Amino acid sequence: MYELKTKPNNSDVQKFLDNIIDLERRRSCITLCEIMRQITQSDPVMWGNSIVGFGLHSYKNKRGDQSNWFKTGFSPRKNYIAIYTIQDLNKKIDLLDKLGNHKRGKACIYIKTLKHIDTKILRQLLENEI
Repeated sequence: MYELKTKPNNSDVQKFLDNIIDLERRRSCITLCEIMRQITQSDPVMWGNSIVGFGLHSYKNKRGDQSNWFKTGFSPRKNYIAIYTIQDLNKKIDLLDKLGNHKRGKACIYIKTLKHIDTKILRQLLENEI
């Protein structure tokens, strides 16, 4: 059975956020943490050493194995903040077009900071998946 490498752990989320060097990115991540906590009504949990996840989503992977992943989360990377979802963002083009300056993958949104996007639209995107 395949086992995910990135798993939830007991690392301190606040300590992780406090150690983000770029002040603007740190502020954005702290705000994102609060937004995601409100939407999911779940406390943040560290997944691996660099992802903050909220809630739990159980699914079957392509092999038919049962796995768990977070419902939504984010990770401050060197040049951007990755916002993870469990939905196919290609089905949300209407909202994404209103979001502001971002890049995206199938289930990820990449931003520099929150000041570059419309957080009301981000909330709508995240609320639609919970």
